[in-house]
Amino acid sequence: MLAGCGTPQAPVTPGAVKVAAAENFWGNIAAQVGGRHARVTSILSSPAADPHPYDSDVASALAVPRARLVIANGAGYDEFMCQLLGATVNAGRVALSIQEVLGAYGPAQAVSAVTQQVRALVLERREPAGMKAAVRGCGPGFQG
Repeated sequence: MLAGCGTPQAPVTPGAVKVAAAENFWGNIAAQVGGRHARVTSILSSPAADPHPYDSDVASALAVPRARLVIANGAGYDEFMCQLLGATVNAGRVALSIQEVLGAYGPAQAVSAVTQQVRALVLERREPAGMKAAVRGCGPGFQG
């Protein structure tokens, strides 16, 4: 792993679910919930990084299409994720929009809702309810 790229985590179980998170905050939650059953890549690993001017690199261009779960803020906050998702097709991929979670639950329940969705997909290996909707801010092409 390159310095500053991705989220370090414990040894991973073979067959672990690949997760790509736009920011390390969401990647850390996915890693904590999924444990050794998740292989998490956080595209922006520094909390000081500004997602607005970010241009994707080779590592992120590979992580997103290979991921089973992609977590993005949506609403134009991390536009690079819209571009990466729009450039690839993965019928088995689930795209989780934090904006959609906030709209459905409100800020107080956002982390809990994200945790439940990650648990369903990574640990229980089931499709979370309502996860195939387009993500606000990415247009109709931002699908799982």
